[in-house]
Amino acid sequence: MINIEWISARNPFAVFSDKKPQMPGQENPGLGILKYCFRMIYLMASEIVKDGFMDIPDHMHSAIMYSSGFRFFDPVHEGILRAVMRDLKQYSLSEISWGILTSTVIEKHTGKPQLYDPCEQIHPVSRRLKKHFRSTEYKKIYKKYYNRKKYYLDYGEMEKRREEILSRNRIEDL
Repeated sequence: MINIEWISARNPFAVFSDKKPQMPGQENPGLGILKYCFRMIYLMASEIVKDGFMDIPDHMHSAIMYSSGFRFFDPVHEGILRAVMRDLKQYSLSEISWGILTSTVIEKHTGKPQLYDPCEQIHPVSRRLKKHFRSTEYKKIYKKYYNRKKYYLDYGEMEKRREEILSRNRIEDL
């Protein structure tokens, strides 16, 4: 397994905009090249016969950005991530990230905030690892959480808490 400890695809000369706002923990806008970086790593992993590559995204927005090619090794986390993406698809990536950070993404049935718990997100390369994600047990647990969880974003409260946080902290330090 190739472990991605840290990857940076930022443009130090670009500025954030309304279309691409600054995310928590982000210092510079991205270059928009992550898919190419991951393709290169995929080719490298398959050439040196590794099972795949792994990352532990530190923010929800990173997990969402990686989700097109990565799956959480834990099907519970994968079900929750996909349910959040399904239920909050009308919101921007920034709004979802701030919702998680401010504890204003709420699970409808419990009324409790959905917290983000960083853990292993995997891009499988080998048949063996792909088999894990296609297994009956993985799919069963994933579907259980994906179908059970329903979310909403308390947008007004998120904006209020975001302003409070930003009055005391720099966004890139979050």
